[in-house]
Amino acid sequence: MNIAEDQALLLPCCLEGTVHYSYDYTQQLHYPADPYQPGPIYFKTPRKCGLFGVCCEAIPRQVNFLIDENVQTARAVEDSASVNVAEFVGLHNGTVLIPTYDWMSYLQTFFRKVPQLKTYHHFHFDSDFPGTIFCKQYWSSEEKALDLLKSEGNVPQPQLLPPIINPTGITRERAHYLYKEI
Repeated sequence: MNIAEDQALLLPCCLEGTVHYSYDYTQQLHYPADPYQPGPIYFKTPRKCGLFGVCCEAIPRQVNFLIDENVQTARAVEDSASVNVAEFVGLHNGTVLIPTYDWMSYLQTFFRKVPQLKTYHHFHFDSDFPGTIFCKQYWSSEEKALDLLKSEGNVPQPQLLPPIINPTGITRERAHYLYKEI
């Protein structure tokens, strides 16, 4: 082997191209769920969890994160792709397996909000234009470039993470309901 071949083996596996990811969140999953459950428990809610799914459309493969009500930190849409993998975010005893970061307050120090965000349906970024988002209302619409940086050169540092949001757990009322009714 020559030096060029050795260096080629050390290069990371990469692909010059475009990848489409989609994600979804639902907070009102109830379990156990049995539509044939006899008796009054049919009308009660034994346990709630949220589900956050991320899908790489090119594979297609989806990873679902199940967020028990005991470790939920946010309140926020429904089914997705063909192959799903469930991952626990936290346990019923309050142990957090995957921390939740306060991205909202962290990023608002660097970026402006996209005005009328819900009117756009197509977005892309370009490394040649850092801090700029390109938006379209529809596929055939004219593209609009929006500068999101609040100040030139003030960008988040990749090695820094925002503060972690600690879950508050279920309320005393919810715990009482579960004890009394379920």
